[in-house]
Amino acid sequence: MSTFAQVDAGNPLVWRSSFAVAALTGAVTTLRLVSVELGTGYRGLFRRFRWLVAAVYGVILLVAIVPGVATAIGGTPLQVASVALILLVVMAHGLTWEFMMEPESAVARTTSLPTDS
Repeated sequence: MSTFAQVDAGNPLVWRSSFAVAALTGAVTTLRLVSVELGTGYRGLFRRFRWLVAAVYGVILLVAIVPGVATAIGGTPLQVASVALILLVVMAHGLTWEFMMEPESAVARTTSLPTDS
């Protein structure tokens, strides 16, 4: 998303459309992952609140579609979307840390999760 924002800083349509497509994709895939992991017993803070990732994607999508929302909270649309993108990176680091620090028994359960056919 941030790379597309730098393509043409004078043309908001470029970053808004790329942010909207990426946010929609991120929200849908995150919600699908959350639904698959329900009831698996994961205990990590970031995994427990993984739905917040979809909510942040929703904020990015909202700002991309309705940029006036950003001015209501005192920023430009690109600033608000960029801060939300930074939050996504922070949450991704937390999720990665939890995954890497998981006991092997939890990793074995991950391989037995149902998949779409």
